[in-house]
Amino acid sequence: MIVLDVETTGVDPELNSVAHILSRGGEMPIQNGKSDLDSDKVMKYVGIPTEPRPHKAINGALWETEAFSRLALGRNCLPEFKQYPLPDSF
Repeated sequence: MIVLDVETTGVDPELNSVAHILSRGGEMPIQNGKSDLDSDKVMKYVGIPTEPRPHKAINGALWETEAFSRLALGRNCLPEFKQYPLPDSF
C-alpha cells in the first residue's frame, strides 16, 4: 500500500504526485512547495493525449480517471481511451 503523507510533504495527493510515486517509487520532486510535474507530462507517461484546450471540467475528469486507472491498476478504464495502448513500461 502506498501512503501519501500530506502533513510531512506539504503536497496534496493529486494526480501528479500519485503519478510520480507510483511510477518511480521515490520522493516527489518539489519546486517552490509544489509538484514540478504537470498533467501534460503525466498524460504522456500513461500513453494518452493531453487534455483538449480550453479546459472543460468534464474533460479533466475523464482524463484524470483514465490516468489514475493506468497508474494504479495498470489497465484502461474508459472506452474513450481504448485506442491508446498502455506504454510498455506498464
